[in-house]
Amino acid sequence: MMAAVMAVIVMAGQTAPAAPMLDQLKNATYVGIDVEPVRLENGISEGKPFRPGGPTRPRVGLLPSTLVTGDLDGDGAPEAAILLWRASGGSGVFTYLAVAASRHGKVENIATVSVGDREQVRSLSIAGTRIVMDLVGHGPDEPMCCPTQKQRRTWEFTGAGLKELPTQVLGTIVVADLEGATWTLKSLDGDTPLPAGVTVSLTVKNGRAGGTGGCNNYSGPIAPGDGARTLKVGPLSSTRMFCAGAGSEVETTYLAALQAVFQFGFAAGDLVLTYKDGDGIRTLRYETSRPTLRRAPPPDGSS
Repeated sequence: MMAAVMAVIVMAGQTAPAAPMLDQLKNATYVGIDVEPVRLENGISEGKPFRPGGPTRPRVGLLPSTLVTGDLDGDGAPEAAILLWRASGGSGVFTYLAVAASRHGKVENIATVSVGDREQVRSLSIAGTRIVMDLVGHGPDEPMCCPTQKQRRTWEFTGAGLKELPTQVLGTIVVADLEGATWTLKSLDGDTPLPAGVTVSLTVKNGRAGGTGGCNNYSGPIAPGDGARTLKVGPLSSTRMFCAGAGSEVETTYLAALQAVFQFGFAAGDLVLTYKDGDGIRTLRYETSRPTLRRAPPPDGSS
């Protein structure tokens, strides 16, 4: 298989291993997540049920969009840093930061650390020997469900693994933190992608939301709600250009969903808006054209 072949790069007349590729990472073995090493197959691992015939079992998965690369140990060959999640049927979803390298013709997980339970990762980057993560974490006495504290966490890569440095607290997450990016909708319900050729976007600036709904442009007010990470959107107005087919259908559904949004958060660099749909709860999930997963500045604050 091509994914099993170690890629190489030419440096100063010599060949050195390239950073592990995503397909390799999806089928690698990781330590430090469970008691036993976890072997992924196509990005997922399912353990044995906690009880014979029971419905719950440990599951571990890779978050492909979080992959970043850099030469963490200074040997001229880049390593890969990526996030994984672990769940076991309860409300907790635990995040792990893993580092992998190409060694001796295969991918090796050389360091893994726990990030926490239900932390909302906004960005990830490599700066020299350090991995920098911006996230929404838990402040003092905050419930596990609802973190609101903006944090910058940094790990120094050493020969012995990852050493975490002191956390920087950057304030509380607010609606204005959505500004400065164009958010492109990935799905209307958290999982199902949009039809091919349909583009839906969201921008936020000075208390106004706007973008394209799949056919027409729309705009309207956006403001904080009554609690942390709560949101009020609308009423929205839009242009009236005629559209047929999937774009028109998506637009009708999207604008109704956006005006029913009541909460915002982040997941692996994506923006997640939660909305009410009848008696149920669904999510709008956006990626950004300005990759937040590579925008955390170096630890020294330089650009």
